[in-house]
Amino acid sequence: MLCRKRYIDDRLAATGARTAVVLGAGFDTRGCGRWQGRVFEVDLPANVAVKRERLLALFGSVPAGLTLVPVDFEEQTLADALAQNGYRGDEPVFFVWEAVTQYLTEDAVRATFDFLSHAPAGSELVFTFVRKDFLDGTAMFGAEAGHREFVTKRRMWKFGLMPDEVAEFLAPYGWRPTEQLGPREFHARYVQPSGRELPISEIERTVHCEKVGA
Repeated sequence: MLCRKRYIDDRLAATGARTAVVLGAGFDTRGCGRWQGRVFEVDLPANVAVKRERLLALFGSVPAGLTLVPVDFEEQTLADALAQNGYRGDEPVFFVWEAVTQYLTEDAVRATFDFLSHAPAGSELVFTFVRKDFLDGTAMFGAEAGHREFVTKRRMWKFGLMPDEVAEFLAPYGWRPTEQLGPREFHARYVQPSGRELPISEIERTVHCEKVGA
């Protein structure tokens, strides 16, 4: 998780986009002054309400530049909810979709990519996914307890991809992966230079993509 978050922050710091959209934001703090641009945070209404209360308690108001976007997917689309909150999407945007896709059905993941397919060329996306071979039980990567808890018992994790399927999956939506990171890449980039030895799970991978068509 620490490597994934550091990677997203590094990519966000290097982007030329002036707008970021965080999908399934939770308690993400990138819109609280960590990045100097406009940030739209999208989440379920109940989650947004809790976060708004926390922000008001801490700062007395929602930080400038941050827009909280509650979305009830039974009554509105992601595009409508963002538009109603001032999102235009006529310039390149940096999208963050972190630790969310595994909780969705494939139809829901594709519905979000349908929205992302309308992003302007030059936009960027960082998203994470859980390996499909872990979800179907053919490769456990030492995470048997996690499989029992999230896949078998609670049935919370539903969607996965194989690392070599990513480009083909993204292509119909106009996105091209530029980099995919797992434990080997994260270890070389962040852990080894720190002089520490920390385990990094193979079950989740992180992808950076660029929008190649309007």
